[in-house]
Amino acid sequence: MKNIIALFKKEIIHIKQDNRTLGIVLIMPIVLLILFGCALRLEIKNISLLVSDLDKTNVSRDLVKKLQVSQYFKVTYTDNPSILQKQLDTGRYKSFLIIPHNFKQNLAKKQNTDLQYFIDGSIPTVTNSALGAFKMIINNYSASYFNLNTKPIINIKSRILYNPALKDEIYFIPALIGLLITQITLILTSIAIVREKETKTIEQLIVTPIKKSEILIGKILPYLLISFVDVLLICFIGVTVFNVPIKGSIILLLICSLVYIFACLSIGLFISTIAKTQIHAVFSSIFVFLPSFMLSGFMFPIEGMPGFIQPISKIIPLTYFNNILRGIFTKGIGLKYLYPDLIFLLLFGLAMLTLGITRFKKQLE
Repeated sequence: MKNIIALFKKEIIHIKQDNRTLGIVLIMPIVLLILFGCALRLEIKNISLLVSDLDKTNVSRDLVKKLQVSQYFKVTYTDNPSILQKQLDTGRYKSFLIIPHNFKQNLAKKQNTDLQYFIDGSIPTVTNSALGAFKMIINNYSASYFNLNTKPIINIKSRILYNPALKDEIYFIPALIGLLITQITLILTSIAIVREKETKTIEQLIVTPIKKSEILIGKILPYLLISFVDVLLICFIGVTVFNVPIKGSIILLLICSLVYIFACLSIGLFISTIAKTQIHAVFSSIFVFLPSFMLSGFMFPIEGMPGFIQPISKIIPLTYFNNILRGIFTKGIGLKYLYPDLIFLLLFGLAMLTLGITRFKKQLE
């Protein structure tokens, strides 16, 4: 028993000496609990809705107001119906509604009138919630406009774009590419420099004529290759086993994947320069990975998150890579619409690589 107590005390002292790892272990659960508690929303609200009101009457405006105050939709008006498809392609809006001419006139005459409702089907959970909420609000409005016994005469002509059958695999397989690549690259790269420090081989690299920046870049290149092979394997399995089509350019998909891998490797490299031990590096990688998993829109739609959480998702690289994956796999769109996401990933990766190189040089001075 004395031996166990002695070893217990020894381990406590060792843990207390590793302040960084101890801080992460104690702080990480609290931070993640707060973030996840705010992000976990099964009820999806604030679904972006672009409205083209061709009727422009008090009745049509009242209908749109019903949609707005329901909190299920975040409404924006447009006078140019020709841009509606483009707005869904870019992902800026999840749905759009066209209110026809003579909408008020047809209702006054108790004649059937159609509402055209188009929705992005690339995320089935959002699509199902939006369709259910939209039909409920319109049917209630139609019934209240006349009386409870009147059969609704507002016909909803809904159309699901990109994923009409709402197949879950069409959403999950592309999203898993980003998720798995994030996890693999962060953990592998984060321990790259730390491992050299712990095995005392970093000194051997320093005395060589190789530049410090070349050491870091040389360390991440093998993981770049490994991660790229993983992308190829996941895409192959997704297409052949799960029958998930790639509607867009495969070449563009691979180029964007390389840029995202580079961004993740740069994050992992930066972690490796601040971590003292491999355990610390792994914990730090998990601390970065879990918010990416929860707040990037993979598990829970960003639209349903509280307002103060949504800005965090805007600085998470996986958010932008998910947009690219859905755009290429599901929508078949090209660089014309995806370049803002690609530029963000490239600049983010360069910034993190610069920070990593700068910190690595200071450590060796």
